[in-house]
Amino acid sequence: MTTLQQHLAHSTTGGLADMVATDIPTLLADAMAEGMARFWDRRATTLEDARPRPGDYLGKATAAELAERSRRLADAALQCRRHAELLRTDGVPAHVLNEIADVLTETRAA
Repeated sequence: MTTLQQHLAHSTTGGLADMVATDIPTLLADAMAEGMARFWDRRATTLEDARPRPGDYLGKATAAELAERSRRLADAALQCRRHAELLRTDGVPAHVLNEIADVLTETRAA
């Protein structure tokens, strides 16, 4: 029996309507938080991969310019990782959850 079937079997008052009102917004918020966190983790990896490395073609960049570029990219990657962690611990911002609730309410009313 699937989770949906279990929920519907145990629901005594509204079945699917109750689930849409209570469970789906939570499931969507969790999925969005995890998806958004993964985006920021991938972005951090991309920034880390862009840092200058030995053997890269450096053109006319000086050692100081390369060090500054590496520092900026490392700082940006760290900010992305922090953002991902905030999404994992704090979840999706309230205004996004409110939008989800509004759309689900409009959909049910239609």
